[in-house]
Amino acid sequence: MNIITPNPGYKTTTPAFGSKHHPRHFSAMMNYIYKSINKNCCDSFERLDSIKVKTDIDGKEVSGIVNFLGGKYAGLNMDEGFEHLKSKFMATALDKYIEKISNSKTKERIKRKA
Repeated sequence: MNIITPNPGYKTTTPAFGSKHHPRHFSAMMNYIYKSINKNCCDSFERLDSIKVKTDIDGKEVSGIVNFLGGKYAGLNMDEGFEHLKSKFMATALDKYIEKISNSKTKERIKRKA
């Protein structure tokens, strides 16, 4: 298992789908992040089969491990005691990701639709 943290040796950028296309599902977001991380990774011996993901839900830090099989999203395992928050965790992580990568015009359009 690998935990993705900022490393001074790597240039870190936020993977983006572009202003007109955002991921609609947690799995699509994780597949894109997985591809971006592997593309930017310099160590040929490093293989990412899982990534630890964290987000805040109701003031608590909740984390889970995203597993990949053959480079594709295979599932999410929540930390013990937080299994009941799995769907809320995925929705919150996706919303925060979209908020982070969206430009101001797209954010306004999303607010009007909601």
